[in-house]
Amino acid sequence: MLVVRREEDGSHNYSLGNVPEETGWERLACMQGQRFFIERAFQDAKNELGMAHYEVRGWRGWRHHMALCRLAQLFCLKERIGFKDDYPLPSVCHIVELPAYYIPRKTRTEEGVPGALRARHRARKEDVERRKRRENLTK
Repeated sequence: MLVVRREEDGSHNYSLGNVPEETGWERLACMQGQRFFIERAFQDAKNELGMAHYEVRGWRGWRHHMALCRLAQLFCLKERIGFKDDYPLPSVCHIVELPAYYIPRKTRTEEGVPGALRARHRARKEDVERRKRRENLTK
């Protein structure tokens, strides 16, 4: 079934589906209208919350990343609902910016950055050595 919806600006929105014949036009129009909000939620998750920025090697890591993205989306939704009286149209981008304002960060100095890099390198080296020892124990 092809559903065509004409927008107020004169453009058309098309949807093709295999819904049962007894489905009413009101239900079809409602389903097509909801599609925008679902697509917008995925767009916000990808652009603002890092849903498309996963670098994992297995299903477990991917599922953890997706779960964290969904939790971040839930947090943003609750914040948007909480701010609706003061700010009628807060976006996910606005909610993402809030922690940067409320959580103070240490200022980085020219001397501090190399020290942080050395500490991170030491931690990675220890992790590699620990994994090698674990592999040797299992063989």
